Amino acid sequence: MGEVVAASRIKGQDIEKSNCPIIIVGENPRIVRMVKQIYQPITLNEMLAKRLLAYATGIRNNYALREANELLSQDVTPILLERYEMLFTPYYDIDIMKFFCDIARKRKIAIEWCGTLEENTLIYGTEEHSDYKKCKVSDYDIICIEGRNEI
Repeated sequence: MGEVVAASRIKGQDIEKSNCPIIIVGENPRIVRMVKQIYQPITLNEMLAKRLLAYATGIRNNYALREANELLSQDVTPILLERYEMLFTPYYDIDIMKFFCDIARKRKIAIEWCGTLEENTLIYGTEEHSDYKKCKVSDYDIICIEGRNEI
């Protein structure tokens, strides 16, 4: 299903035509500039935190996914998701790649991955932390742009 593509092979029309989530891995100013020409940057952490404050601490986990979904589904403008680390909180129990794929059914989405890519697996955090996640690219309908080696 999913695929990893070298940033050097990506053109603007590839990004514009994609209907599945685009995961950008590694520092790549060219790709980010290209994406920002089409996708509107959105920072999720602060917006989601404000929404979750409306709920008692003990039940916020029941509403995190719904609130994040509402925030990102309000419009059809393509979005570039930045600062979304709250979604990895184990207490919320969110399958983050499934969530991104669900959003992509409603609007185009690109994500600046806040982790690494190793052997076709997206990794967030380190094994000794409770928010550690591994997502095999082939398990999801995503395009993963690997850009760390490009200048």
